[in-house]
Amino acid sequence: MDVNRKGPSLGDYLAFNSTLRGLSGHVVGTVDGYSLATRVGKGGPGGLHLVTVTLWGGQITTQNAALPVQHGNGPEAITGGTGRYENVRGQVTFERHGGRVEVVLHLLR
Repeated sequence: MDVNRKGPSLGDYLAFNSTLRGLSGHVVGTVDGYSLATRVGKGGPGGLHLVTVTLWGGQITTQNAALPVQHGNGPEAITGGTGRYENVRGQVTFERHGGRVEVVLHLLR
C-alpha cells in the first residue's frame, strides 16, 4: 500500500497471505506477513519484514530487516513459536521460483 506520496516512501507496506504446501503438494499450513518500509532513497529500500507460518500444532514467527522477496530473501530469524514449536529457534529462507515462493524452515531445539 502506497501510504504517502506516489512511489516508494516511508510507511509503505505490503500485507500477504498464502497457502503453504509440502513437497508432495498437499496443504500443510498458511503463511501470513507484512513488510513496512523504513528506509528509501540512495541506500536502497529497507524495512521490517514479519511473517507467521501456521502449521499443524502451532505457529512459527520470523522477522528481518528487508523488503519482500525479490529473487530470494533471508535468512530471517525465527523469533518464536507456539504449541509444538514452543522454544524453537533457527532461521527461514524464501526463494522465488516462477509464480511460487519456496519457504525453507531450518529449526533448532
